[in-house]
Amino acid sequence: MDAPLPPRGRYLIRDAYVITLDAERGDLPHGDVLVEDGEIVAVGEGLSSPGSEVLDGTGRILAPGLVDTHTHLWNGLLRGVIEQEPGRTYFEVKRRVARHYAPEESYVAARLGLADALMSGTTTVCDWDHNARSPEDVDAKLRAHRDSGMRTRYAYGNPDNHPRDEVMDLADVARVQREWLGTRDDGRLSLCVAVRGPARTERDILSAEWAFARDRGLPITLHLGGRRDDAARYADLMQMHRDGLLGPDVQVVHAVDVTDEEIAMLAATGTSVCLSPLTEYEGMGIPRITELLDAGVLVSLSVDTLAAPLSASLLAVMGTALTIERGRPRGKAMTARRMLELATIDGARDLGLDHLIGTITPGKRADLILVNRADLNMVPCADPLPVLVLCAQPANVDTVLVDGRVLKRNGVLTAVDPNELAAAATRALAAVLDRADWHQFALPALAEADA
Repeated sequence: MDAPLPPRGRYLIRDAYVITLDAERGDLPHGDVLVEDGEIVAVGEGLSSPGSEVLDGTGRILAPGLVDTHTHLWNGLLRGVIEQEPGRTYFEVKRRVARHYAPEESYVAARLGLADALMSGTTTVCDWDHNARSPEDVDAKLRAHRDSGMRTRYAYGNPDNHPRDEVMDLADVARVQREWLGTRDDGRLSLCVAVRGPARTERDILSAEWAFARDRGLPITLHLGGRRDDAARYADLMQMHRDGLLGPDVQVVHAVDVTDEEIAMLAATGTSVCLSPLTEYEGMGIPRITELLDAGVLVSLSVDTLAAPLSASLLAVMGTALTIERGRPRGKAMTARRMLELATIDGARDLGLDHLIGTITPGKRADLILVNRADLNMVPCADPLPVLVLCAQPANVDTVLVDGRVLKRNGVLTAVDPNELAAAATRALAAVLDRADWHQFALPALAEADA
């Protein structure tokens, strides 16, 4: 399944339409970018670099890599299992199968989700793990992160359906911080703590988990719960504020049902919001993107889960979110550039990585995507930026660099065999379903995979 990670090369990306998202540089219709040892060293026009490998940007858009700030990689194996019928809704499936994952299935699931994301131009993913079953399971996922070549954040959570009166495995969070960060991860991994929050934990457990994260300088992320009328899951933001739980180290996911008062409070405390529009539209509501942004709240985007089922495409998230936001009275003025910022530099800010990625700026790491603007679904492409946000599909993403490594070249992944990964994912799902004694699905792809 694996191929060795390609080395960090010396590349001159020549004559692309460069969307830097750097306020001082703007867009360069015929721009060049020079990359050396994983770093962007020059951005301009007519650059020369004898000995560098030239990546032809003619007819292509060069943009910062996309940043997904919240995706549950472990349940990507369940794509096609979930449907809106009795016994197959998201939470029913999750409860039935989560405990049957072994580390080898967790590894494959993470590789699948990361490879799918990479195909669509996502270079950074926050793996929001609410099924961290054991230290061995966690290490399998982190090996998948490392082997993918992508930039990742691991949001260490708890096993699925963890008792509300039991603390998460804080000792193992400390082990991961000690053993993985800066040593076994090639500098591409960061860590945060995924807490259950006040609606799903007892107060003393909540306090212990929050204090642990803050004592160790680890950011905190939690699911708000989506719909306010889902009382068993919805966290009371104002009470959290009164308890001193919110702040610039906290990310709230699915803040769809927030009031004006809560939005003002989020802005005042510096608490960030991650939205997953495609899953939120289905079951939670329409997020108030413009209101959050107008108030000064930091907003980022995510896919959430492949199990929905969805592809891991932030391109699809951006395009759909922009279209629906413009249909809201308050959102009519939303621009494609602002939506692209949510999926790049604002995502980087949300993960504390904006000093490294998110814009095409000398000194930052080379997380870059080249998108073919000459494909039929992209032409005539008079203004490449809105076409990128509203029209681009994974097949248009020609080349992807992460930390200066070319992980997708001419439309082909370079660090994993897609066919072998697809077969491994199908076998992994079969193993999980077999342990769960669930034999409803014929899974015809299994025969093809085994063949």
